[in-house]
Amino acid sequence: MGKHMIYRQLASLRRSLSLLLSAAFTLCLVAPATGQDFEGKNITALEIRYRGAKNIDENVLRNQISSKPGTTFLSENLDKDITALYESGFVDDISFLAEAVGENGVKLIAEVTTRPVREGVGFAGNTVFSDKKLAEATELGVTGVMSDAAILKARRNLEEYYRTRGYPDTLVSHRIEPTDRDGYANLIFVIDEGLKFEIRKIKFEGNQVFDDRDLRKEMEVKQKGWLSWLTKSGRFEPDQLDSDLDKVLDLYRSKGYLRVSSPGIRREVVEDGRIDLIIEINEGEKYTVDSVAFGKMSVFKSEELHPGLSLVSGDAYSSKKMRADIRMIRNYYGSKGYADAAVNADIRDAGPNRVKIVYQITEGKQFEVGRVNIAGNVTTKDKVIRRELALQPGDMFNTVELETTKARLQNLQYFSSVDVIGVPGDGGYRDIDVLVEEKKTGSVGVGVGFSSVDSIVGFLNLEQANFDLFNPGNPLSGGFTGGGQRFALNLRLGTERNDASISITEPWFLDRQLSLGTELFYRDSTFFSDVFEQTNAGVAISLRKPLNDRSYIRGELRVENVEIDSNVDSNDFIFRFWNATLEGVRFIYVYTSTDIFK
Repeated sequence: MGKHMIYRQLASLRRSLSLLLSAAFTLCLVAPATGQDFEGKNITALEIRYRGAKNIDENVLRNQISSKPGTTFLSENLDKDITALYESGFVDDISFLAEAVGENGVKLIAEVTTRPVREGVGFAGNTVFSDKKLAEATELGVTGVMSDAAILKARRNLEEYYRTRGYPDTLVSHRIEPTDRDGYANLIFVIDEGLKFEIRKIKFEGNQVFDDRDLRKEMEVKQKGWLSWLTKSGRFEPDQLDSDLDKVLDLYRSKGYLRVSSPGIRREVVEDGRIDLIIEINEGEKYTVDSVAFGKMSVFKSEELHPGLSLVSGDAYSSKKMRADIRMIRNYYGSKGYADAAVNADIRDAGPNRVKIVYQITEGKQFEVGRVNIAGNVTTKDKVIRRELALQPGDMFNTVELETTKARLQNLQYFSSVDVIGVPGDGGYRDIDVLVEEKKTGSVGVGVGFSSVDSIVGFLNLEQANFDLFNPGNPLSGGFTGGGQRFALNLRLGTERNDASISITEPWFLDRQLSLGTELFYRDSTFFSDVFEQTNAGVAISLRKPLNDRSYIRGELRVENVEIDSNVDSNDFIFRFWNATLEGVRFIYVYTSTDIFK
């Protein structure tokens, strides 16, 4: 069997991470006299061969290679495979070889030199922080393959660690030092700490409309104060300062000073590493809105949008109000299915210190909802999320209802983060992606206390906000969770009173927006009197139905047994024992000014 080699090679990846990987791969067929070409033939096998230590599992490398057995041999696919292997950070060098198998087959061989395994992490040049603190700041594990991405992230983490502690000019590089163990190396971070800057004062020049204190309130970066050890004030953060300057200028623009500007922030060194920040402000003149108009529109008329504007003729110009009006216009279009509508404010001079605002609208096309995709829910059932959706497939796409859906899911308190976004779908539809990150929804409370009523009392509270009565199992491993029900168990044991209650609420009874609640309760009390003991036990069943976004009605049936038993042996009492069963039905109507179901 003849052997032919396909050779691709990049420069060694043992180089500084500051260089980005970029290379053009050239196919070189080193063929003997037969000049056999493998292009288009069937790959029958893929073999991984290691040069040196085998630091990466073979299956991990195979997952990076698309040229697998059963696929067609194509040089362009090998280009992609080599790029993928280098960018994975798992290899230092790679070459491909091929062997002919019969007339139409080819065996592909990947010869790789894998990256060394990190045996340890060291630091050079650090004088302010210990190696231990910096090792924690890198967020690197104990050992691992030294991929470009992991090292770059660690360097950025170190620079951020220094920057947030007053060292804005810190630079971090690295080197790799081989060890006595084959296939292992130490990763050494080389740190140029630079000087520490501490902000003594933040001053402004040229400001007449606002005083320094008002402008400093707009900034996240603060000058050093008495409680700087707690508040972290006085830290110099260049990236945040750029954002802070924008906020200061926007304060002016929101109060009519359209042409306000600043040449930037300059530092003045005071002493002992302390600096003053000087921000020069060119306030300019105050502007008034002469008129507000709209460009060409077909979906709405001007008179339909004008009532929703907050910035109107005669007002002082305000960038804040103008942004709110742009959001309002987009919401109008979004509510009609125009998800891609774009709004730009064209500000034109209309005389001395007066401007005309024209909102130019690119309407785009109207969309309907396609698919609704849900991701991130491991415990919570899909239907618990879907029933909170304000939009369903086939509905007119509505960006306002996307926000309503997000608010509803956040109000469940099942998720630490919720994203509801519209994405292009097939056939001109707009799909909805719901991305959630779950959080713990159960809680246990145990304690002992003392009160003037109960004397010594102990209590146990067990709650699960995402309960599922029909999913039995170990609650610690996901059992009895994910169904969107609410469960509570409360026990209170004291010398004067004993309470116990257990309740379950199904917020979507019969898959309708009808909340069914059931509670069993028991109370044994002696604090009402020194001469008798009262026991209450019963059950309550309730139904709640929302009428709209601000009101609901609730009906409750309660059956309660009440026993009163004298604990004094005397004939002077009217009764020594009383037992009665009380039944009652009540209806409640509730209205609130907040959107309780959004």
